[in-house]
Amino acid sequence: MLCCGALCCCIYCEKKGWCKGRPLGKNSAIVHVSWSKNNEQVAYDGSPYQSGIWSSRYYQYTGWHGPHQFSLSFDAQSMKVTGSGTDDVGTFTIDGTYSVETHRMDLIKQYQIGTGNPLENFGHQVTIQLTWNAVNHQFEGTCYVQTSTYRGEDKFELKIVEPLEQLPTYEQC
Repeated sequence: MLCCGALCCCIYCEKKGWCKGRPLGKNSAIVHVSWSKNNEQVAYDGSPYQSGIWSSRYYQYTGWHGPHQFSLSFDAQSMKVTGSGTDDVGTFTIDGTYSVETHRMDLIKQYQIGTGNPLENFGHQVTIQLTWNAVNHQFEGTCYVQTSTYRGEDKFELKIVEPLEQLPTYEQC
């Protein structure tokens, strides 16, 4: 059999289920790759990268989970995003990067073991790769999960609920 290198390996691994729950590319590389299809969708008034309260939902086990609200902060100098929150699995932190050129974002969601649902929360990481969809005014993409009891990947959606500048100030409370 003549093999084409990494591509054949990925196809073989995927057929065997070995790659399930694992992204094909590293987050940092995916964020900076530009595809013309995505560039057509970037028309948007202002930046989609706004610190504040965000809402997400993900598809797993034949159904949508969420929406779940949590905070995200974007640092324009380092192009990094951080956040924290709680969902139906448990309490988590988020670290990632983003690109204003490609309108992509990668996130690593790290669950804190001992919080939330003990049947689902193993203190594991979820890799999330997203692209801005200007038509739907949200980021859309895939989340990848690998734990001792589950390997999978499916849809993930993320949208701003309340930008930081709209959050009440101390004087308004």
